[in-house]
Amino acid sequence: MTKILVALTGATVEEVSVQLNTLATEDNIFAIEFRGDLFQEWSAFSLLVPLFEAVACPLIFTLRSKREGGQFASGLAEQSVAYEKALKAKLFTYVDLEVADPHYADLSQLVAAYDVQVILSYHAPVKMPPYAELLRLKEKMIAQKPAIVKFALMLTEPDELLRLKLLGFQERYPEQIIIGMGIGGWLSRVVPEMFASDFTFAAGTVEAASGQLNIETVEFLRNKTRISD
Repeated sequence: MTKILVALTGATVEEVSVQLNTLATEDNIFAIEFRGDLFQEWSAFSLLVPLFEAVACPLIFTLRSKREGGQFASGLAEQSVAYEKALKAKLFTYVDLEVADPHYADLSQLVAAYDVQVILSYHAPVKMPPYAELLRLKEKMIAQKPAIVKFALMLTEPDELLRLKLLGFQERYPEQIIIGMGIGGWLSRVVPEMFASDFTFAAGTVEAASGQLNIETVEFLRNKTRISD
């Protein structure tokens, strides 16, 4: 069964609140991702606590770096403060860690102190790396035994869609997210099953990554093509 993950992109408490209210009527959401790298009111993070406590589905905490297509550009000290503030609130079921982050080892050790499951991710927001390199990286990620392995790769050439599919089925992990970014990746977002992906990401109101479709579009296209779970 495909699980839909929806990203919150609000920069302020008010914007996050509005997005959560919009999603409140959706009953097909498996989990909601809080994009901490897009949030600009960390001094007011405590105001988000009651909003998140009212959410019925699991929450994901993500602090995406600029290198992997996000907005967080600070160093380890600032990363650690954000992770600790978020995880000490005990709101999040999952935390997204970037395997290519130069501080991955330190952050992984920090996260291990909390009761949270890891989504180990790799993003290539500009160009898809060579396939052999991706396979080696997937093996490295699997060896860490996270809850979920995630790849989000920009597709710029027609044959890369096939390589994305092969990546999903090669070294198949029990729970994985395999997504193509950009206009060429829409099929992986609508029919993730074709890529051995257990999840798809959708936007609540504003896309959080290139080519991300909103949840209504994903649901409409799946229903229109009679894709059943």
